[in-house]
Amino acid sequence: MTHYVIVIQTETNAFLPYTTEFLRIMIFASIIAVSISCLLSLVISFRMVRPLKRINEATKHYAGGDFSARINTSDVYKELGQLVDSVNKMADSLSVLEESRSSFIANVSHELKTPMTIISGFIDGILDGTVSEEDQKRYLTIVSDEVKRLSRLVVAMLNMSKIEAGKLTLNKSTFSVRDIFIKTLLGFEKLIDEKNIRIDGFDTMENVTVAADETLINQIIYNLLDNAVKFTP
Repeated sequence: MTHYVIVIQTETNAFLPYTTEFLRIMIFASIIAVSISCLLSLVISFRMVRPLKRINEATKHYAGGDFSARINTSDVYKELGQLVDSVNKMADSLSVLEESRSSFIANVSHELKTPMTIISGFIDGILDGTVSEEDQKRYLTIVSDEVKRLSRLVVAMLNMSKIEAGKLTLNKSTFSVRDIFIKTLLGFEKLIDEKNIRIDGFDTMENVTVAADETLINQIIYNLLDNAVKFTP
């Protein structure tokens, strides 16, 4: 005789092991996902904060007058990289501006010192009797020319910003370069005599006429003669 055993299990109990395993996998996966998210957030935050710290340090250098600091853009995101590039370009501009300012001060000192020395020397020579009466008018004429040139130099210095911006307007005229050389050389006569310097070549110098800004050409010739007199033994 055949016997049968029928085992009946409810639907809920049948899927319980699978549900438990699924929940376990989901919880484990969620923990891993949260951990990875936290780790990525830390990495991204670090990479974003580090260039910001560098920018902050660089700007402190700029505020102190040191414009040599630059920020590395190789390890920053594109958006931050654009900001870093802007800060570096600003530093370059500030550096150029600082160099222009230093150059401007040096030029002012150089351009104003020599004519003032010449003016003072000629006036002192007239007052102490070193310059004879027949030569006083000639020296006073030189002093007058130096005062006028000094005034033009001051105006030129004030227009330095126009030169740097490329907006300088040249006042062109036609004049003799030789005449400017001889006229400017007379202003150094006292210094030349004191150093026993011999001047040669003006008697055979060709009279060249040019169309240019006479004030600027005169300034160039003046600087050349000033250096020549100053550094000739």
